[in-house]
Amino acid sequence: MLHKLVKIISQLLLVFIIEYGVNGSALDYQKVFLQFVKDRDLGLDLYQMEQFHSGTPHVREKWKKLTLSADESTVIEEPCTNN
Repeated sequence: MLHKLVKIISQLLLVFIIEYGVNGSALDYQKVFLQFVKDRDLGLDLYQMEQFHSGTPHVREKWKKLTLSADESTVIEEPCTNN
């Protein structure tokens, strides 16, 4: 199992390097990651957290689920709601 995970991570890093080298933006890497997960049917989701009032007793987090658009050219941010 660990060997399979290491192989998948190595493949992902290679895709990152081929696509953008070390100069890609966060958005570039998000698109590559989401496409990689989709192409390999890994069943993973990607979330982004924004923190407010850090270092205070009133710290709050806002989460968004990141998905690829239908044409796979942009990343869509879907707000997560607290139930």
